Amino acid sequence: MTFVNLKRSQWECYTDTPDSVIETINIQLSDIFKCESDPVEAQRQSYEFMDLYREWGFSDSEPMQALTDRVNYIFQSNLDRWECLKAGWAAS
Repeated sequence: MTFVNLKRSQWECYTDTPDSVIETINIQLSDIFKCESDPVEAQRQSYEFMDLYREWGFSDSEPMQALTDRVNYIFQSNLDRWECLKAGWAAS
């Protein structure tokens, strides 16, 4: 079962992003969601992975919101886009 199968327009990444990059992101995020039971940890791991593809816009606000929406859908949670970052803020 694929948990993440978003299209370029749904990710709102750069229009010249190769299909292979989008496919890689969808597969890796699906794997994260299969292995993780905590939505905040799934969001954190996904953010770390997507940052590897920042050259294609995956660290921009729109893809991060698309990811958070998907996390909330899969885990039936109500996270905001910054949820996984809040623990780090409290520690600093």
